[in-house]
Amino acid sequence: METLETNRAIRTFSGEYIDVFDPSPAHLHIEDIAHGLAYRCRFGGHTKTFHSVAEHCIHISDMCPPHLRLQALLHDASEAYIGDMPTPIKQFLPDFQALENRLMEAIGLKFGFSPRIDSFVKALDKSSLEWEWENKVLNDNVKSMEPERVKALFLMRFQQITKHF
Repeated sequence: METLETNRAIRTFSGEYIDVFDPSPAHLHIEDIAHGLAYRCRFGGHTKTFHSVAEHCIHISDMCPPHLRLQALLHDASEAYIGDMPTPIKQFLPDFQALENRLMEAIGLKFGFSPRIDSFVKALDKSSLEWEWENKVLNDNVKSMEPERVKALFLMRFQQITKHF
């Protein structure tokens, strides 16, 4: 396996090095994305109990028509590599937004979807954010999956969606 041991690269769960400033689709693996999102908590961890980004992505993909399911499942995939930044902060950090966009372009190329998120997926993402805020932050009336379980489900969902490609 080729490595990019530089001060610009991060090492993923699989041991792969990713230059996040110039990401190559060849270095991106669905297993790393699934792992990173399964262990990343929504709302920067400001929840009553753990609720993963991967679980959020699975729910979004479940609500989409078939042609948008892959994009919905991977709409937050860049967060597996660089985390997330709250929108009120991100709008003042154009370099972070550019980095996120470059990663999403590489991820879209690798997995075959448009990194320009469809308006339907955006609307579901926004409504999901409101639902999660109510049910995972203000209250804790919905049990979230454990990271290893949601990781396995994320990978299974990816296989189900992509088996027809």
